Amino acid sequence: MLIAETVNPEPVQSFKAFWIDPTHETLLYPDVLLTLCRLAGFDRGRVLFPGGTGVPSSDRRTRPAYSVIVEKRA
Repeated sequence: MLIAETVNPEPVQSFKAFWIDPTHETLLYPDVLLTLCRLAGFDRGRVLFPGGTGVPSSDRRTRPAYSVIVEKRA
């Protein structure tokens, strides 16, 4: 299992937080990071928006961060 949290590039206010940290190099949209995890061998996964409403279509436009939770079958 892998759990990763990163800046959500969809809300405009997230850009300031992203570029302030000199270790950040590339913005990754949730669907892209989920796809990269699947290409790396994880079988299933989902995207969550911490502190969100639980409605992904709304949260992806308003929450400053997101989490990808992926798993490999045993």
